[in-house]
Amino acid sequence: MTVKKASAQSEKSSAKITQAIIWGIVVLAVVALGVLVSRPAGTVNKNIGRAELEKLVSEGALLVDVRSPAEYEMGIISGAINVEYTTISGPAEKWDKSKPVIVYCATGARSLDAAATLVGMGFKKVYNLTSGIQGYAAEGGSVVAPPPSTDTSANDGSATDTAAPDASSTSTASTSTASSGSGTSGKRPVLIEFYTNG
Repeated sequence: MTVKKASAQSEKSSAKITQAIIWGIVVLAVVALGVLVSRPAGTVNKNIGRAELEKLVSEGALLVDVRSPAEYEMGIISGAINVEYTTISGPAEKWDKSKPVIVYCATGARSLDAAATLVGMGFKKVYNLTSGIQGYAAEGGSVVAPPPSTDTSANDGSATDTAAPDASSTSTASTSTASSGSGTSGKRPVLIEFYTNG
């Protein structure tokens, strides 16, 4: 009889262990489902490189330079608008939340903050240029002068602000005519240099 009692106790212990494992799996499944459900549908907060940026821009994505206006004046990725990362939520209220938005800064840190802000505002597809404009240039991307009459204080992301310039306007961007306060005009030279290790 002692063997039968030991066997019965062993079966009860095995059943309890099996039940605990099953409950553990159920709890993990419920937590995982909760995480998936809590994410807004379709939200993409993805780090991208040069090739994917150029593909998305050609498909109509909004390209936003979140650096300061002074940094923006030093050179941009063609077609970008300038909205400083600390103020992005104001202008972004006017943007189409279903349209892909790409943000970049110098190295990818400030734009990551801007991307998080946009995702929090309900934007469905938000992309961050991982290594910023410096990495973009190091990968062979073209950095051009911003349009001469850019008013970065009220950028609403309209189609006219985001249209990529054609080849002829890109080639003349670095020597665009700029008016001075006295009403005279002249060429505006632009020198853009990026240094990388290696």
